[in-house]
Amino acid sequence: MAKKEERKKQKKRKKEELKSARHRSHLVAQAKAEQYPAIIIDPTGGDPAFVAEIRRVVEAFSFDDPDCCDAILRHNYELLATLGPRGWAKHSSLRIDSALTSLAEADIIKEQHLLGMYSHFGEWIFGRLPKQFTSGFSLRTFFRVDLEDRGLVIRFNLFEEVGEHEKSLFLLPGHPTVTMNGVKWTVGLYSHAVERICDRLFCGQSPKYSTYLDVYSRLSRSWLSFEPLTLYDGQEAARVLFQLPLTTTHFTYYADYARQIMGLSPDHRFEVRDKLFAVLGYLPLHIQGRYARAKTFLLPGFAKTPEFTLARQKARTLHEQALVAAMTDESRRTSELEGATVAAIKWYHENGLPQIFDRTNGGSGDPGC
Repeated sequence: MAKKEERKKQKKRKKEELKSARHRSHLVAQAKAEQYPAIIIDPTGGDPAFVAEIRRVVEAFSFDDPDCCDAILRHNYELLATLGPRGWAKHSSLRIDSALTSLAEADIIKEQHLLGMYSHFGEWIFGRLPKQFTSGFSLRTFFRVDLEDRGLVIRFNLFEEVGEHEKSLFLLPGHPTVTMNGVKWTVGLYSHAVERICDRLFCGQSPKYSTYLDVYSRLSRSWLSFEPLTLYDGQEAARVLFQLPLTTTHFTYYADYARQIMGLSPDHRFEVRDKLFAVLGYLPLHIQGRYARAKTFLLPGFAKTPEFTLARQKARTLHEQALVAAMTDESRRTSELEGATVAAIKWYHENGLPQIFDRTNGGSGDPGC
């Protein structure tokens, strides 16, 4: 009888110990949840299969795992959870030795540090996705990570959509317009046109999360402008100009591109006041409802573009003809920062069709030659 009572007591003690252990685990988990930012997945606008794949990858992430976060990143995530994005950005968590570092160098280090934090979680996810989701830009496999007071929010919507899902018209932030026949029309892009513009902004880089983030940043800040013109066949269109971020220390290819096209020395330094716009390409338009709609996007030199017409008129030598002929065939084009392609863009720029426009002093769009 005594042994039976003892077994009951032992069973009760074990049950209480297990309950206590579970409570401690709950408190630890709760403390960690408060210690680090919450991870939230907002599936709005995302392809269900892609959203499911993101969920699968995120389940393997842990702030405490050295393979996910090093000590510096972990500390910054703790600050982010405590201070919020704005407070964290203002907090000098990165100590820079002023005796060894100039102010300019310190600014570069700080910019790279901030960018590293903004892109870390996205890069971690991107590097673990199957290749079918990362081999090229697609509206249905786009995602971004926003740093908010609620935590790290994963989103999938790139632009505002109107119309039916399969025939969605995408509107850029700020709803930019193009003026035709004295009337302003909001520019609307179908998926193919959006993806072609994004490919152009990739500048031939290998896909990675930071390039996706850069493209989203450039588009969401409304750095595009639209000028009306008529294509070679009489089609109404808009020339798309892109304001070049010349002084960024991370994405330097925009400044490199401008230096090459304008014939500047490789060590030429642009100032913050410099306002240069590059010809991104052309949108053939048709008016329907309240929108000037574009189904596709033509790169400079493609058939019907002003560059194509210029080449037919002025490309005399075999070298010039071969140079511009490559621009009419997308499969033969190289990145805008490589060899024959940049040479052809430069040829257009120097032969009557500027590809870089200087608006430094609020000018009216006079070409920068």
